[in-house]
Amino acid sequence: MPLTKPSLESLQAIRQAFASHDFSDADLSELVTPKLGLITGFEDLMKEIEKLRAVDLGSTAPALGMTPNASPPHED
Repeated sequence: MPLTKPSLESLQAIRQAFASHDFSDADLSELVTPKLGLITGFEDLMKEIEKLRAVDLGSTAPALGMTPNASPPHED
């Protein structure tokens, strides 16, 4: 399923569904059409997530140093 460009209306609907988070229309507009240049646009973020979704995690080696039930390193 190809990604579609996010619209202000779709983000406003998400905001309404998650009403405990108070995002202004200006905040949502910045996600749709970034003007500040300080954050990744929502469309770019969704493209990156789509790339990650396509990765076969079964063939990906585990992260170095990560073992089940390992204790966090302690400082001396």
